[in-house]
Amino acid sequence: MTMEFAFPFVFWLLPAGLIFLLVARRSATNLTPGRRRIVTGIRVLLFVLVLNAIADPRIFLPGKSRHVVWAVDVSASVGSAGLQVASDLRRECGFSPGEESLILFAKSPSLVQDGKMPAEREPAGEDATNISSALQFSSAVFPEGQGRILVLLSDGVETEGEAIQNLAALKSSGVMIHSVPVNPPNDPELHIQSLEAPREVRINEPFTLRVMITSNRETSATVDVFEDGLLAGSRDINLKNGQTPVEIVQRASRSGRIPLEVKVRGGQDTRSDNNSASVGVMVHGTSRVLLVTSSNDSPLITALEQQGISLEILPPEALPSSSAALSGFEAVILDDVPASALPEAQMKALSLYVKDFGGGLLMLGGGNSFGPGGYSGTRIEEILPLRSEFQKQKEDPSLAIVPVIDSSGSMTGDKIVMAASAAMAAVDMLTPLDYAGVVAFDGEARWVVDLQSASNRSVIASRLSTLEAGGGTNIAAGLELA
Repeated sequence: MTMEFAFPFVFWLLPAGLIFLLVARRSATNLTPGRRRIVTGIRVLLFVLVLNAIADPRIFLPGKSRHVVWAVDVSASVGSAGLQVASDLRRECGFSPGEESLILFAKSPSLVQDGKMPAEREPAGEDATNISSALQFSSAVFPEGQGRILVLLSDGVETEGEAIQNLAALKSSGVMIHSVPVNPPNDPELHIQSLEAPREVRINEPFTLRVMITSNRETSATVDVFEDGLLAGSRDINLKNGQTPVEIVQRASRSGRIPLEVKVRGGQDTRSDNNSASVGVMVHGTSRVLLVTSSNDSPLITALEQQGISLEILPPEALPSSSAALSGFEAVILDDVPASALPEAQMKALSLYVKDFGGGLLMLGGGNSFGPGGYSGTRIEEILPLRSEFQKQKEDPSLAIVPVIDSSGSMTGDKIVMAASAAMAAVDMLTPLDYAGVVAFDGEARWVVDLQSASNRSVIASRLSTLEAGGGTNIAAGLELA
């Protein structure tokens, strides 16, 4: 028989309590010496008994009063290693059948009714490990009135639950807990840990599948995507030791809810039953777009139709003046439409369509849109990401640009070519009213292109092509000349 205290630190108060009781003897000075000793003794006894009660003493009886629960992890990360270790320990301990129970757990626990563990018994093989649920289940297996011993065999890698809290609760209830670490097998293994996809997509529109693949080896593999059971795409990947995220762009070929399955094959692998994952995606019909334009031969019409978009074309005067009528479209495109062509009712309908119905609005630039189109201060400007302030009578000032290019020896090769190309790209953005020149510097500065009208693009490009690298680097001289 053995005794233990749940809170032994309570006895640290014993010396201080005894000193207090001895000092408190003065309260019994009117008693005879014999009675005073009896009162003091009773006080000391009561104080010791109270401390013992708070310390929570527990008595463990030997022999048949004990019961052992073996909780064995058989998840995929442990495999059959836990079963082997448990079998060896049970044989060494030699408990009788009535003294022990056997629990196997992975994602969920189960009690082995016969308590037998043949060598050929296969583990559950689930990827998830919930030690917490196994501990809760174990506490219900112990018979009443017997000493309780729990032997937990696991690699300690839990994917669900909070085992620490349950361990503390079992220990406080008087369960003796012994944990036996189990080293998992080191066989090569890869599996799909998670698969994410958007809940809703449009037919023929690209969407992304995000796959997380876990491997304990660096290896190469192939990821296959199946739509309705048919192969819809494949991708070769290199897996690192650990987690490897993979993104796959797909297009749905039909509307409705379609099942998608992702499988990983090849590489170094032991088990194949964890190499796939499935997800369902709701696919809606073709996107409907309303194009408002005064031109029937706009190149935008061909571009949108080639993308499989259901396009409806209307002139500005036929644009619906009801936001409900516009709600059947995913987007409205204003193709160089002036504000004067849209009455207030149509502008209000477009504004409510964007704000309340979440519709998309695309305004294309041109001489009849934004500021030149007269949209400043309108309802349409309020929902645009920019302002449309513009004064037609105000002349644009001319601009002069002088790129300063480093042509020193460190700019040899592609660097000098890229610098010349960047300078020419800036010149191409200028209007005939603007001016451009180019200064280069190495040990000293020089004009490669004298300041002249930006309309002389061919001359400027020709002189930039003669630029060569060599010499030192004098940045100040180049800036000063420019």
